[in-house]
Amino acid sequence: MNWIEFSSSVIGYIISWPVVVFLVVMIFREPISDLIANVKAIKSPIGDAEFGREVKELEEQQRELSSLPQEKHEPDDPFSPADLYEEVAPIAEHSPSAAVVESWRRIEQALVDLCKAKGVEVENPRRTYDVLRQLGENNIFTYELSRHLDSLRRTRNSIAHSSEQPTTGEAMAYVDVASSAYAEINNLSRD
Repeated sequence: MNWIEFSSSVIGYIISWPVVVFLVVMIFREPISDLIANVKAIKSPIGDAEFGREVKELEEQQRELSSLPQEKHEPDDPFSPADLYEEVAPIAEHSPSAAVVESWRRIEQALVDLCKAKGVEVENPRRTYDVLRQLGENNIFTYELSRHLDSLRRTRNSIAHSSEQPTTGEAMAYVDVASSAYAEINNLSRD
């Protein structure tokens, strides 16, 4: 074996497919991680995995909202987050999608009730986007709350208009976040 054959065999081992894959992953690790973050479900012969990226974003927004200063309400507040959660969470065990849809339906009704309580006229109260826009323009609630509610709406729409079903855990997390938003909307109605 001369030096040309030796170099050729070494280069053949160095440029084997595992090494090439490793180099590609290292070079494109940032775009690949962004793509993986957008994956909702992976199905393979060895198992399935689902990811609740949207629900995680909603939980983060809820934490941000919780850190903002808020008015204090009486302890006997009739609209506590537990009300919606206790009523809707059991649905998630049997039909996670139905729990998400029902949570959002109650938020929509609370938004319409808030408009009535504050005297805000909305051209089409069945279009939640219009209701949110009008409430924001009338300074009924903050931009952060409006953005959070719009995220809840978009997540509900993606579940309601898709053949994919969230896991029970994702639905429970959505109901938890929605119940806090529901309580805040109802508390604004009382102010």
